[in-house]
Amino acid sequence: MHKCIECGGTEAEWSCFQANLGSASDGRLRMHDVHTIFVLSCTECYKDIRKMTGDDVAQQMTKEYNDLRRKKD
Repeated sequence: MHKCIECGGTEAEWSCFQANLGSASDGRLRMHDVHTIFVLSCTECYKDIRKMTGDDVAQQMTKEYNDLRRKKD
């Protein structure tokens, strides 16, 4: 892993949360208003290193899966 640009830490971890990216207020949300966001953060200073949407993560996982299958064939 690269060093954190804020504190020089070398450990990081992923976390995820749901966010309302629409204009609906809490209690009036529809499924399309709620999105999952993944965040890679330094474990020492909690600086965000990378953010990805749930769709981005799914696309990346699909690509990696297909790449691994091609290597096995």
